[in-house]
Amino acid sequence: MREYPCYIKIDESEGTVFSTGMEFRTFITASPNKVEGFLLLKGFPTNARLNQHTWWEYVSKEDMDEFMKEDVYDYGDFCWIDFHDEVDLDKLSDQDMAELLFAAHMKRPLGSSYFDVLKNHYLYLSHDDLYWVKIYMRDVREYKRAIEQKIREMFIGRKKSLAPMPEYILNELYQLFINGAVFDFENRTVSSIHTGVRIYPTRDIGLCAEEIHAELDRLRNLSKVGRYLEYNPKTKKWGLL
Repeated sequence: MREYPCYIKIDESEGTVFSTGMEFRTFITASPNKVEGFLLLKGFPTNARLNQHTWWEYVSKEDMDEFMKEDVYDYGDFCWIDFHDEVDLDKLSDQDMAELLFAAHMKRPLGSSYFDVLKNHYLYLSHDDLYWVKIYMRDVREYKRAIEQKIREMFIGRKKSLAPMPEYILNELYQLFINGAVFDFENRTVSSIHTGVRIYPTRDIGLCAEEIHAELDRLRNLSKVGRYLEYNPKTKKWGLL
């Protein structure tokens, strides 16, 4: 079975990022805002506790390490909102819970994505982790870190480490993904001599992995399309051509 393509579309006006091929763990690992806990609106975790006010399970700071080992893809729908302090879960109103139920079911918020009582940074709505993910973020520019983390995971190969990516390259990559773009990680080159991947801008396409993969196949047959991100293991320099 082919891997899901890594497609990213950033919508600054909406404050959202849609992706396929971007794993939950990658996003959390890269997040500059340390998540203190997850209130799980949809999902079936092993390492979680029940909040009897909301009747939703939640992952506390103490359970975080074990939870991060779980295969959230197997949950099917996986939706959560972060919170600052677990005692605040008991302060959610009936209206708050109704809006969160709607968001988890419809994969979009009924009203605001942010709840003062929870002090959340994210509302994470997904179906089959890696297949369909939409994240509402207070600051979508933070997503640059997730992009960098994904690249590092795909480039590391046998190398023990990679040099930090220059901020100007991260900023250019971020701009590419505002209109929607896809990494061709299936055809990446990873070696001790040269490491790189092509990034293709996409048309306004349907947001599902199958249509994105079809678009990627089309783009591969076009010449001089997209940008090429490379890393030289000897000089430890990054380039975006």
